Amino acid sequence: MVEIFKTNVKNIEVADQCITILNEQCPSYKANFDLMDIDNILRIKSEQEIEIDIPNILQIVKSLGIEIELINDEINQPTPLQEIESARSRNT
Repeated sequence: MVEIFKTNVKNIEVADQCITILNEQCPSYKANFDLMDIDNILRIKSEQEIEIDIPNILQIVKSLGIEIELINDEINQPTPLQEIESARSRNT
């Protein structure tokens, strides 16, 4: 399982510090940053394919003074057109 977060991390030193703390506090997860991405992505992968404790990740990262938000899984989200079609089918 993988979760992706948008952050305000801009430099490698802060990213490394965050990864170190996440590795210490969440040893069953593997964390990495993509600072080349416009959203300064933090990826968390569960090493044992267990569900990731998102509130815990948010708390740890925020405690470091880093802004963070979960990027929702867009794949399973209905598109606006799908929502309209679904609403139409319920009304008929």
